Amino acid sequence: MNTSLRDRRRRQTAREIQTTALKLVMEQGLHAVTTDAIAHKAGISTRTFFNYFPNKQAALVGPLPVLEPEDCAFIATSREPVLEDLTRAVTALLETSPPDRPTLLMLETMLDQLPEVTCTFRDTLDTIAMSISGPLQARLGPGSQWQADMMAHMTMHALGNAVRQWASTEDMPEDRIPAMVREQLLAVCETLSAR
Repeated sequence: MNTSLRDRRRRQTAREIQTTALKLVMEQGLHAVTTDAIAHKAGISTRTFFNYFPNKQAALVGPLPVLEPEDCAFIATSREPVLEDLTRAVTALLETSPPDRPTLLMLETMLDQLPEVTCTFRDTLDTIAMSISGPLQARLGPGSQWQADMMAHMTMHALGNAVRQWASTEDMPEDRIPAMVREQLLAVCETLSAR
């Protein structure tokens, strides 16, 4: 079995655990649902659950999208405008973890109702941002850590906004998400430079 097939199967299992967790919490409430209950309903062992997620809040948020090493290297070495490379990074993240509208709508409900899940969601965005910040810092050079961190975090916030908007708009194509991220980042740049 090649790595990409194994990765796809692993991601599918993680998505199934996430969907199961979301449905259980929507039916019973966060505090009534245990990791054992999620594992049982998903048809896996509790040990297998913990191979995928550290806790039920992480299961609700779902699998962490990751940038492939070649995408990180591209960010660090590209000579294209940074905005274009950040858009490319978002596209790569969406390719490794395509969004699922029904799952995102359930997650949206959780984010609106449960602060614990919102904190985990933000931690996930921060983790992804750090994977982008390192290559950006390498590209921008010494003393650029704060700039790289800010750009990476702004990109992840824009991605979160775009994905939530995509999930709530039934006829919006998935390939519109990176363009929305780019538009949001550009709007922030324009606002910062406006008088």
